[in-house]
Amino acid sequence: MRRKDDTHFPSEVSLSARQIGVGWTETLVVRDITERKRGEEALREAHDRALWLARFPEENPSPIIRVSEDGRVVYCNPSAEELPGWTCAVGQPLDSRLLPLVSRAMAKDEEEQEDVQIGLTFYSVWVMPFPEEGYANVYGRDMTERKQAEDALTKAHDELENRVQERTSELAEAVQRLQDEIVQRKRLEETLRESEKRVRLFASQCLTAQESERRRIAAELHDSLAASLAATKFRIETISQEMKQGRGGPESMKDLGSNIGGIIKDVRRIMADLRPSILDDLGILAAVNWLCREYQETYSHITVEKQIGIEERDVPDSIKTPIFRISQEAMNNVAKHSRASLVNLSLQKEGERILLTIRDNGQGFDPEAVSKGMGLSNIRERAELSGGSSDLQSGMGKGTTIRVSWPG
Repeated sequence: MRRKDDTHFPSEVSLSARQIGVGWTETLVVRDITERKRGEEALREAHDRALWLARFPEENPSPIIRVSEDGRVVYCNPSAEELPGWTCAVGQPLDSRLLPLVSRAMAKDEEEQEDVQIGLTFYSVWVMPFPEEGYANVYGRDMTERKQAEDALTKAHDELENRVQERTSELAEAVQRLQDEIVQRKRLEETLRESEKRVRLFASQCLTAQESERRRIAAELHDSLAASLAATKFRIETISQEMKQGRGGPESMKDLGSNIGGIIKDVRRIMADLRPSILDDLGILAAVNWLCREYQETYSHITVEKQIGIEERDVPDSIKTPIFRISQEAMNNVAKHSRASLVNLSLQKEGERILLTIRDNGQGFDPEAVSKGMGLSNIRERAELSGGSSDLQSGMGKGTTIRVSWPG
């Protein structure tokens, strides 16, 4: 709403002047009223000049278009004629983009302001209505540079925001990678601790196995070699007495040779159990064939089948001994525990891996119940320490299959 003329002084100031007595205090109050009156006069003069300039736009340096109530241009001051994009033809309708603003101002008898784009130029448009006179003044201020500066600032802000988001995303990714590395490190540390436990367990098992092997060898020497040597010694002494009495003959010496031959065979068997020389002399394929022949002779009630689908040169030296020992351990388990009538040993090259499979048709067992017995832990440890992996499948009445594989 347009401002109204107000010429009276505030009531509280006038009252204070009447209540205060004579002297220097009264002088100060009068001076204060005078300064306030001067300020009000200045404001009134500025307002009157604005109204005068509005009624006489040709004196106003700001661009002005005077518009009638029906929306037609009735006057353009010189400054308005120089603005690009403005319609200043007297008698013509005002630019359609400005008419709604003029209509609102005339209807409410209040000043209206809005930013409008005309062509490539941005204007801040202000409408002052004079409904009594039947027209309104439309003022325009070129805001193109300001708009461009604001757009540039907005663009710079958006670019900065994008960079901040990109940087934030990069930092988030870096934090995620760091968290993943921490998780991975914890897993590796846990794996290392588990490996250390298993190494200690395996070392303990090795010591136990070593002592068990020593006891077995001692028993073999005592029960086989010592007994055979004692019998041979007794036989030699008997033959010696018979020869002194003139009763000895070649047949007695032949029996003695037969005893010594049995002792030699027992020694070779014990040596083969400890480390078959054929493995070092002829290689893993020959050793596996020898193992199957010896097994068939020892356990004649079990049929042995074998499939060899690999060349000697394809087997690394580092896994030849593990292959032989795992085969030996697995086949001995079949003989001791499975009650099988058939055992199949397969050594193949499959892709880039070497696969050893021992399968029987025995009674099977529950792997969870006997996972640490029957030499199964020795098989698993031998496989892993030689760079391989093992898998066991069994079930009650379904036989047992052991698979061990190594990189080729």
